[in-house]
This record gives sequence, C-alpha cells and structure tokens, in this order.
Amino acid sequence: MAAPLEHLLEEARTLDGIGQRKVAALLGACVADAAARPTHWVYDVAALEAALRQGTGDGVDRWAAPEFFPVNLSPFYSIPTGANSCYFDIVHAVLAHLERSDLAYALDGVCTSLYDRFFGPATEYSLAQRKDAMAQARDTSADTPTAVLEGKWLHGTLVHFHDRYVAGGASAARHGAADIKETDGFCASLPLAVLHAGGDSAVLQARLREVSQTQTRWSVTVDHGLAAARLVEALVLEPAGAEDGDGGFAAVMDAVREDCEADDAADVAASMTYVEALSDVPHEVAVGRLGRPCYNPGSFQGAVHAVLTSSDFATAVRRTIRAGGCCCSRAVLIGALAGARYGLDGLPMAWLSKAHAAPSVLQSALAAARMGGA
Repeated sequence: MAAPLEHLLEEARTLDGIGQRKVAALLGACVADAAARPTHWVYDVAALEAALRQGTGDGVDRWAAPEFFPVNLSPFYSIPTGANSCYFDIVHAVLAHLERSDLAYALDGVCTSLYDRFFGPATEYSLAQRKDAMAQARDTSADTPTAVLEGKWLHGTLVHFHDRYVAGGASAARHGAADIKETDGFCASLPLAVLHAGGDSAVLQARLREVSQTQTRWSVTVDHGLAAARLVEALVLEPAGAEDGDGGFAAVMDAVREDCEADDAADVAASMTYVEALSDVPHEVAVGRLGRPCYNPGSFQGAVHAVLTSSDFATAVRRTIRAGGCCCSRAVLIGALAGARYGLDGLPMAWLSKAHAAPSVLQSALAAARMGGA
C-alpha cells in the first residue's frame, strides 16, 4: 500500500535534481493521462466544446479547466474520473517491472509484466468484453461501439500482444505487428528512457527500440517513439525550465532533431520542423492539422506542440484536452515532458490528489530513482 502522497513528495524532494526530474516525468505522465481520460476519444470537437462549456452545474468553468471532468464523455468506455487510460497503464506496468528487478533490463520480463497487467488473474481489463464491443460495432458498421463499455478499454495493440504471448510466450510477444500506428510502444519504453537516462546512449536506444517493438514494428511509430524518449531523457538530464521560455524547449528539440538526422530518421526531423512551423497556431487548430487520432506521427507532433507553446504543465494538458480525439496518448507524452521540464513543484497538487494511481506511481518512481540507472 502506498504511503500518503504528501509524505512521498517530501521524500522525492530529497533526491538530487536528476532524480527529482525522473520522478516528475513519470508522475506527470500519470496525472496528465488521468486528467484527460474522461474526454478520451471524443472526435466531435464541436460536441466536446459544447459539453465542456455547459459544464456540470458545479460553478466551475470547464472550458477553462477541463481536467478531471466529473462526467464521462468518452463514446468508447466509462471508468471513474481519476482513473488512467490503457496508455498510462502500459507505462505503469513497465515501471513496476523495473522497480521489482532493481532496474535490470530483461525484455522477456517486460513482456511478462505487460501480459500479467492486462491479462493476468488480477487485471480489471476484460478481453471478452472488448471483443464483444468491437463485434457489435462491426455488425452495425459503426465507427464506435454501439454502447459505452463500462470498464477499462483494452487497446487493439494489446489484443495482438495477447495473441502472440498465448501462442509462444514472452519470446513470441517481442515482435509486434508491422502495421500498428498507435503510441503504445512509446508508453512501454518511457520508464526505461526515464530511469536509465544518461546511460550508454547506444545501449539505451537499442533497448528502447526492442521494448517499443513489442507493440509495433511500423518504422514511423517506432522512430517517433524513440524521438519522444530522447526528448524526455534530455529534459531529465538538463531541464529547459520556465525561465528559458519557449526557446529552452526549442533548443532541446533542435538537439534531438540533429540526433534523428544522424540516425537516418529524416522523417522524424521533418515532423519536428513542421511542429515548430505551427508554433503560432492555437493548439486546438494545430492538432486538427496534425491529426487527432492515436496514430503517429500526429500523436507525437500534437504532444510536442502542446509543450512547445505552453508555459506550464497545466496549460499544456488543458489545451490538448480541448483539442479532442486521442487526448490520452498525447497527454502521456505531454505529462512526461512537462513533468521533467517543470519538476515536482510544477505538478498541480490539486491534480495529484485526484489521480487515483498517483501515490503508487510516486512510490515506485521514487524507489526506482533511488536505484540510479545505467
């Protein structure tokens, strides 16, 4: 059982700067995802705006502060406000594995941890329920399920992962499908990027690629996920804080873009250049151009745009919630980047208290950060 949140935060503040930013990146991803979850996968942005502006009669301006919306708006699934989406649950599963293994890297261990989290006896996810919902949608030629699923939504990426694991165990689960465009691979690699930040770059990049490829082997998604991990690692090691303005994060982007060009990932470098070209465009409009779904490069670009054009954690997350679509896939990366950039004190305490998993994530991240990493 996790210790009280305030006590854990006090302990985290005793870490050195890099250790604190490691904790803030992982905790930020958790909180941002939970804040966005009630509006997950709302693609009708006009309807989303109307619902937020109408609010819930509690006197809160929900257009200005859409986080932790008290009523589920997702047309796919409904879980209590404060719970996380499948995107952060992937992060959490790998974080828990690394904590248990004293940060030792073992790809089969990562695969087993993911399988247990989503398909083991203690999981709250239901593969049968998810398949039924999609079968009903197919029967009616609907774009979304005919009824909102009560409970957590299991991603199609993980359904493929399940089938490979059942067929051949952890070794068979190492190799994701070649046509999956979603962000699950980055989510799986995020704890490794954070906790091993500053280690041997070539070794870390190879491991990040391996972990990402447990979910997908589509090169565009994998390469953008690696760039996302590099951005997070760079901010963990040397933050571009609020006092640096937009230029601080832009400089981090420039350095990562150079790494991408050196690694023959020109498409990722071009993606980042396009985001910078939209820096004067309102985030909600920019996401419409970049792409609202979970797919890459749009999910990566939308998250980077939010951090580039915002001056604090809350603003970045709020903007991406109002942008609609797959706000949770963007929020995980936004939370990690902004968490590392602004540190523990940049995470709104009111938000931390509303995110159900925050105490357990903080406890695991704190324990893992104390172990170091290489």
